[in-house]
Amino acid sequence: MAWLLTIKRFSCLAAILMWTIYLLFFRTWTVLNADASVAAVFDVCHMLKLARNCLNEYQILVAPGDGQIRWEYVRLLQKKQNLEGLNLANKVTLFHVQYKNQKMKVRLAAQVISNSCASALEYLRKSGYPEFSDTLATENFLRKLDKTFYFLNCRSLFGKGYKSTTNVVKVLN
Repeated sequence: MAWLLTIKRFSCLAAILMWTIYLLFFRTWTVLNADASVAAVFDVCHMLKLARNCLNEYQILVAPGDGQIRWEYVRLLQKKQNLEGLNLANKVTLFHVQYKNQKMKVRLAAQVISNSCASALEYLRKSGYPEFSDTLATENFLRKLDKTFYFLNCRSLFGKGYKSTTNVVKVLN
């Protein structure tokens, strides 16, 4: 983790878990004995994979005021889609849930941490499936990460909304 050592050498003390959970992608620090500050921007693709790995590793994350964010719901979504032979407009497969052999693939993380996955969980919750009765916090988490990912990673000139290119108006809103 050479990037972390570089940041520490510039007197940046970062709690990596906090960066992963709350996705604080941009922060400045004052350099010791200088009148300048240093900015560190973590790679958004790696942060997305770290967020997915963190959720899978700890299984439950707590969002203050929102509830519990659970990896179990992603696993249950994949299982429900596989058993019933349906696809709720997302790409979640067994490869997405059991990703450890392919954990470097950003595509797998981005397809799990997505608005479409959150919408599928929301549909199952609102349809009255008991195992999906408490997915609201997970839905919010997935949607916020998805928006943040597209906000920071977008390259399309023709994207709409939060998937459009980053510009002054988008940053200020």
